Amino acid sequence: MDQFLLRRLKKKTEEECRFLNGHWPAGRESFQEEKVSVGPARPVRMQRRARFCQLPRAFREYAVLSYTCNGHIWHRIAGTDILTERGGILLIRPGEGYGIRKLREDDICVEFCIWPEFLKGILALDGVPEGTGGFFKKMLLDQSDVGPYLQFSVAGERQAENLLENLILLLIESHLTDYAMVRLSMGLLFLYFSRSPQMQFAKEEKGVRGYTMLDVIQYVEQNYKEPSLSELADRLGVASTSLSRFIRRESSRTFRELVLEKRFRAAEDLLLHSDVPGNRISLLVGYENGSHFYQKFQERYHMTPKEYRKKYRKKDEEEEREHKMHLEHKMRSYWDRRAESYSGQNLAQISARYEKWRDVAFQYLPGKKGLKALDVGTGPGFLAILLAREGYLVDAVDKSGDMLAHARENARQEGVDIQFHHTEGAFPFPEESFDVIVSRDVVWMQMEPEKELAYWYSLLKKGGTLLYFDAAWYSYLQEAGTMKEYKEFRRFVKSRGGFVYPGAYELEQMVYDCPLVYQERPKWDMEFWKRMGAGEVLCETGLNTKIYSEMEQLQYAKDPEFLICVRKEGGGG
Repeated sequence: MDQFLLRRLKKKTEEECRFLNGHWPAGRESFQEEKVSVGPARPVRMQRRARFCQLPRAFREYAVLSYTCNGHIWHRIAGTDILTERGGILLIRPGEGYGIRKLREDDICVEFCIWPEFLKGILALDGVPEGTGGFFKKMLLDQSDVGPYLQFSVAGERQAENLLENLILLLIESHLTDYAMVRLSMGLLFLYFSRSPQMQFAKEEKGVRGYTMLDVIQYVEQNYKEPSLSELADRLGVASTSLSRFIRRESSRTFRELVLEKRFRAAEDLLLHSDVPGNRISLLVGYENGSHFYQKFQERYHMTPKEYRKKYRKKDEEEEREHKMHLEHKMRSYWDRRAESYSGQNLAQISARYEKWRDVAFQYLPGKKGLKALDVGTGPGFLAILLAREGYLVDAVDKSGDMLAHARENARQEGVDIQFHHTEGAFPFPEESFDVIVSRDVVWMQMEPEKELAYWYSLLKKGGTLLYFDAAWYSYLQEAGTMKEYKEFRRFVKSRGGFVYPGAYELEQMVYDCPLVYQERPKWDMEFWKRMGAGEVLCETGLNTKIYSEMEQLQYAKDPEFLICVRKEGGGG
């Protein structure tokens, strides 16, 4: 699935945040979802199923197309438990009892709720085979004994996945929906279903034949590396020839063709999401002869596995890069808005706690005046001002223009000369430019922290010192219980007169993509510098009592500050 769209769907709603904080409707242990209204004016509605709560069984007056965008979803239909994974689809007829088990954060399930009259129009479109359209109509609209649901998978099927993503985008802004486009897109989707080898009756059909295409597909999914038609026939209690004819009739494919399709889907996944070499992939998907695999792959995709990986992984990387740029823009906008209040906090610390911060920092920094220093992510200029007051020649960089405006004014008021730079990407300095590099509460929010820290280190002269302060900010987002506890603590701090920025929730929604939020720190930092082969690396924890006022110690009690000091080898002493 398109990664940008998936991230949009993963974003927590206010409702889900309340669930995580334990705010349930009074007297209920489960959440009753809002009834979706469909009809002539709004014949199709889309909803993402709420996570973090148990959704009770519900009876709908409309047909439902349930699409598992990510994760694993357990559904219950007519007393039957059904598991769908990424790419899984269920078509559920109106009036059927339908429930879903509690969803985790990565479980993303989108439902298209379809008004029956609109569905009739879709099935009557040109291109949907008359017999297949009649079958869908019989199953979804006529309440026949065919069964309460149909199950498919579109994982790895780009045309079908693109159709579903387009439908989501068409319906995500409901007031702008073009239902003619929705009707056409759904018609194409049902056309795809009609040609799918996975079309199968629900479990009621088993009472007639004893097995369905679902049994065949499940066997292929689990045994595609070493498949055997005779083994499957023995399991189902049917002759191999009869089973072969059944598969051909129901899917328009042979058993061997089903196996090959599954092998190629597995190969696609390995090419795009791993660094396993092509000759190894051929073995992993069931080909003992690598040359044969390469030949079949080229016949199917008209390119080699290496070319396929280069072409489509590059697309994924471009999407990832676009997402990072979008997130960085949002972060920058947030800190621009936060600049005034954050500068006020820093000025208060310069005034009241300057000596405390200086004493901690200069346990690790050289006391010699005239050394060249760089403050990365200077914000309102706190560390830059501290170093300048101690006689360093200071440059300071930041991406936020508003923060830099406050930093310049703060430096002017403190009577120090600092060169401030508004930066995007690389800094305007060559390698090995600085004796000292410092930073405060910046590393945690880096999208690529290893790359960023390595770049800072490259700017350090031999024998120079890198010193950064940080905390495990927003680590409470890892667990629902910890999040609830942190929110209660934040309310307590506010009740005691502590500062709680009103827009903090906005930043909280952005930092889910920051990898260090999910790391144990400063353990991660020490292990990183060890892998880097850096010189001497020191760590000091428990800084809150040394650098914060009593109120700040209360305010940041859940976010203990630490420092990391890295000394670059060389320099001749």
